[in-house]
Amino acid sequence: MKNKFKAYRLPWISIHNVVFFLCFCLACPLWGQADKKETLTVADYKSWHTLELEKISSDGKWVSYGLYYEEGEDTLVVENILKKTKHILPNAFFGDFSADGNWMFSRTRDNKFWRVNLRNGEEKLVPNVTWYMCSPNSQTVASLQQQPEAEKPQLIIEGLGNGTVTKYPNVTEFKYNASGDYIAFVQEETNDNKVIVLGLNSKKTTLLLSNKEDAFSNLTWTDSGLGLAFFQGAGTNYTSLHFFGNVPDPNNHKVFDADSEELYITTDRRPTLLFSAEGTKLFFYVKLKKTEPPNPKVEPEAEVEIWNTKDQLLYPGYGYSKQSFYNPSMMINWRPKKDHWKFLGDSIHTCTLFGTDAKYAYAYSLKDRSISYEESEPLSTIDVYDIETGRHTPVVEKPHGFEFQMSPSGRYLAYFKEGNWWVYDSEKDKRTNITVNLKAGFSNSKTSRDLPPPSYGNPGWSTDEKEILLYDEYDIWAITPDGKKAEKLTEGKQRSTIYRLYRLADGRFEYPKFEAQTAKLFNLREGVFITARNTHTESTGYFNYTSKKGLVEIIFKDSFIKDLRASNNGQHLVYTEERYDMPSKLMYRDIKNAKPLEIRQSNPKHFKYKWGHSELVSYTTPNGDSLKGALFYPADFDPQQKYPMITFCYEQLSDDLHHYHNPTQHNSIGFSVSNYTTEGYFVFYPDIVYKIGDPGISATECVTAGVRKVVEYPFIDKQKLGLYGHSFGGYESMFILTQTDLFATVVSGAGASNMLSFYLSMAWIWDRPQYPRFEKGQWRMGDSYFNIPEAYERNSPIHQLQNVKTPFLSWAGKHDSNVNWEQHVEMFVGLRRLSKEHVMLLYPEEGHEMKNSENQIDLTNRIREWFDHYLKDTAAPDWMTRPH
Repeated sequence: MKNKFKAYRLPWISIHNVVFFLCFCLACPLWGQADKKETLTVADYKSWHTLELEKISSDGKWVSYGLYYEEGEDTLVVENILKKTKHILPNAFFGDFSADGNWMFSRTRDNKFWRVNLRNGEEKLVPNVTWYMCSPNSQTVASLQQQPEAEKPQLIIEGLGNGTVTKYPNVTEFKYNASGDYIAFVQEETNDNKVIVLGLNSKKTTLLLSNKEDAFSNLTWTDSGLGLAFFQGAGTNYTSLHFFGNVPDPNNHKVFDADSEELYITTDRRPTLLFSAEGTKLFFYVKLKKTEPPNPKVEPEAEVEIWNTKDQLLYPGYGYSKQSFYNPSMMINWRPKKDHWKFLGDSIHTCTLFGTDAKYAYAYSLKDRSISYEESEPLSTIDVYDIETGRHTPVVEKPHGFEFQMSPSGRYLAYFKEGNWWVYDSEKDKRTNITVNLKAGFSNSKTSRDLPPPSYGNPGWSTDEKEILLYDEYDIWAITPDGKKAEKLTEGKQRSTIYRLYRLADGRFEYPKFEAQTAKLFNLREGVFITARNTHTESTGYFNYTSKKGLVEIIFKDSFIKDLRASNNGQHLVYTEERYDMPSKLMYRDIKNAKPLEIRQSNPKHFKYKWGHSELVSYTTPNGDSLKGALFYPADFDPQQKYPMITFCYEQLSDDLHHYHNPTQHNSIGFSVSNYTTEGYFVFYPDIVYKIGDPGISATECVTAGVRKVVEYPFIDKQKLGLYGHSFGGYESMFILTQTDLFATVVSGAGASNMLSFYLSMAWIWDRPQYPRFEKGQWRMGDSYFNIPEAYERNSPIHQLQNVKTPFLSWAGKHDSNVNWEQHVEMFVGLRRLSKEHVMLLYPEEGHEMKNSENQIDLTNRIREWFDHYLKDTAAPDWMTRPH
């Protein structure tokens, strides 16, 4: 159960530091009040924005970043790093620099197209543009502009150096080749569909193909050269695939005729069409021409749903998934020059991966994502295919949740099995356990919610694939595929610092080529970027690593450092830095200059208001677990006073220590730490570790141990403690409510109250039963209710309701398909029957989190009023006391 109100980790303090801190506070009663700053009000919240770093230009001279507002117009800013020249693009988002760094392009949310010449400062805004793309050689930019009265858009190609403009009407799709010298496009006119290629240097157009009936789509160029392929057909099922080996020569044309093969080409999988690196092989998905079977699950006359315990796919998911089971899409490898094709997979092994070498492919089943979890999954394998011959053999059995990854070339398949990493070498047909003799642990048993625990990760390989790169709890390992040589690249365990490889992304999003394929190549000799986080202090930052020099610090400090971007030569770097008491600021670093330069400080108004600060607290549970928690101080803190405190619970939260939180009424769970610290509250985020089979009891022990440690501070009022949790934290707060009188009040959102009824309910968001989440997921029970009923009952809030003495507020959305909202109704009915104090809020049109802006404000205000009443003794509003 994922909670999007994310929290992170914090630093710890020694007893010596605590004593010093208290002495300092007592000696300086006006600490935090020296400057006459203003008190933040709710009316001030709307002026806050969020700064999101987007990109840096290839030459490192320009940076783009977004300023996003809850109320007001979002803005994309393009700024010259050293000269401070700015271009302000209102309502724009996700800009793109040209490859040479001389141009910036972006589109607004109402389909206006920004074109900015960064050399002379000229800005141009074009309306009604639905798509654009800059050529890879930075010579032209192409866009689709919807014309008045026209059914289809117009393709506009603009020369960036000479200002020439070329237009083609009724274009539905276009794509540049890898060099940017050619652009292919689909033109759909009355009774004539065409694929045309324009040579941008020669200005010569070539008609590759025309058809009066069927349309063309999915233009795909080879990675190099002038090979082009595309589909022909109507809708999403295509009848043929066309390949032109050299687009200036339209006679160099091959066709895969799916009709004649009793197949049709489908685009229900991503990617839809791929070339091998050398451009001689094409890969795409097809289905057999079958008549769809009648639906046996619904009786037409009675309109009754038929559920059967023997069903692999339960009824709710059957309607939209039956076709993929009956006639699944399967990958084909087609070799146009030989006019020869083969399946790479079958009706079971429907997902296929291949690498840059295109010598071997791996096919596996995706059924475990669709059916009722592993208890119904038929035994399947990952099979390796020789792409040349089509021969295939099983590599390894693939149970539900099996962790595996292909190397980028495709030669190796790495997989995690029984706590160790294995590598399969397709050329040698050999399997090797490469970590069995290492003392490091590669299984994440500490923080993972899954059973059995997964690995810490396999980010990729060295560029020559002579080493696979793996993570243990702290460090990065480079191990040869045969397991004979292993090197630890970092010394994180000794430094209590987690090191992880960082792959520079072009903007905020980067997608893998295939499902389940995220392994990348890292050049350890020339240098890679590495993230670092100290688990004792929560210092974060970036390092550069080379095999010759080892780790070289770029930036590492007591702040939250993120979103590193680098110029093409790696010399110019930008990143953001924030702390709980400092909004995010955009920073620049020339790698040759040790001193960073501030580009922009977001939310400068922050500094005119009183604010709190954050501190890391260490504590020990009754079981002897050493844990941490993030403690956030109230604004205008005076150690001579006593303050109420709200504890927010989820799982591991202490790494939120340095994260800045905008004050807001538009939070999806109605809670922002800054709202409360600026209104005179302490807020505490404790870490929780779990004992298998006791999630509620574990949460209670960890949370109460942390709170009891924190309330040793004399300025925290032990009688005015509140607790809040959402989602899995909602379950935890419900359970803690039944176990202790430590808190003056408890609030829970979107939580689960009855371990048995929730266990036996449906997760409608996935159309699956909930019980796997208990047995092998976030609840960490480790076994079925029917085998350990007493464990479920002792961790079930509903079974402990007679213990409740604390005023309780809960909320849920009646469209919650993640945690069934009836769980709150069960809690309400039980407390009502026992005459316990409880108010429940149900939002009819909301789900697991609040999406509607007015509902976000409503929930935020009601939770604040509830806490204010019980922790600050303010008068209770009518909704809390008036019977309805």
